[in-house]
Amino acid sequence: MTRMQGTLICIILLGLQGLSEVAAQTSDRVHRVDRLDRARERSVTRDRIIDRPAADRRVATRIIDEPESDARKDEIETATPDADTQVRPTIIQDERGDRVRRGEMLALNPSLQALDTLSRLGLRQANQRDLGNGDHLHIFRADRSDTLYEAIAQVRRLDPAGVYTTNHVFSPSQVGSDTTGAQPPTSPESADQDCDIGVIDGPIDTSLPLLTQPIVAMRAFDTAPQGSSAHGTAVAARLILAAKGFAPHTDLRICAANVFTTDLPGSVAADTLAAAIGWQQQQGAVIVNISLAGPDNEIVAYMVARYLRGNRLMVAAAGNGGQLSRNIYPAAYDGVIGVTAIDDNGQVYPLATRGRHVDLAAIGVDLDFSMMGIDQPLSGTSFAAPVITAWLATKGQSGADLGAILTDLGPSGHDDTYGAGALFEQADAQIQLVAVKP
Repeated sequence: MTRMQGTLICIILLGLQGLSEVAAQTSDRVHRVDRLDRARERSVTRDRIIDRPAADRRVATRIIDEPESDARKDEIETATPDADTQVRPTIIQDERGDRVRRGEMLALNPSLQALDTLSRLGLRQANQRDLGNGDHLHIFRADRSDTLYEAIAQVRRLDPAGVYTTNHVFSPSQVGSDTTGAQPPTSPESADQDCDIGVIDGPIDTSLPLLTQPIVAMRAFDTAPQGSSAHGTAVAARLILAAKGFAPHTDLRICAANVFTTDLPGSVAADTLAAAIGWQQQQGAVIVNISLAGPDNEIVAYMVARYLRGNRLMVAAAGNGGQLSRNIYPAAYDGVIGVTAIDDNGQVYPLATRGRHVDLAAIGVDLDFSMMGIDQPLSGTSFAAPVITAWLATKGQSGADLGAILTDLGPSGHDDTYGAGALFEQADAQIQLVAVKP
């Protein structure tokens, strides 16, 4: 526990070197202004504005013509004012461009008065999740979008201590093969166990010999069964091979949380991500890898902050939405180590999201997973993040070593493209080509 805390302190101080704008970074992560939507500047002063009139709150109207590169067009449709008479898709895009599950509201620790108000407004409770530590998450559904956003406005004013928000959608930070693969189904869900690393991603194919022993616990956070995913399996393989490269004789115990939704494979709802973070905390994971990116969600932000208060570490992909994307969370939350992807020559991945949420860089471009049955190279910040996670898990006891081996690829000190620098690890020749060999 102490070594992990020391490593995080090292990363922040090293800024890992030449970084004198810590306060600016903190402000930027909480109040990042998206250059595609200058209107956000007028509402950025507080995530939850209790006294704001309901009419002034953002409501879902219609999607923009071009979804962001990490959103699939065939999964998103326009939400029109009379859409309630139509067959509606699971995911829509609100006027901010954020993907949300249609008609769903999340309520964290709501008061009895708030619950009664939601019932009177016609919202029905669809599910409830125990997040541990006494926190309870309720998922409500509304038949109409205007009812949903009016309800959120009312209960926020009524119950400032609760957290009420839409159910945002996150995506894997990957470009390459289809998100879901044709591998055999994952192993049966296993009992809870203590673990060293938590992986929050798609279902992992543990029939691969490389992954059988390290995965000591798995849990699915969606109700329906599903096969393994190329993304989740590749992220886990990348992490394990990187760890073997750094410390060949280290045996890691990994707890894997499957958060992919069944109705739209490759999408992750905020409620499942929050529940997975809570579960990883219960498993004792001292470091969690999240190769997903999405918009700012208050419930996820709360769970990230709760997890990090225990002197734990979280590593997250910086996102593949391009330079102006606002899908930068959870990497952009305070205390999370955001990782971008570079190629073998140190060039940043063209689709990688830039910003002050980028802390470090690692190789994550044109990786070969053909031995896993994936017939094209994979690229993305998804596959750079587990390299940093592996380093922290195996070498974290000497945090100063990380600063010593970083390569500063951009302007001197911290920059928005490469962060504090790139990890060109000494064992890189062993893990660059991530072909799984039984």
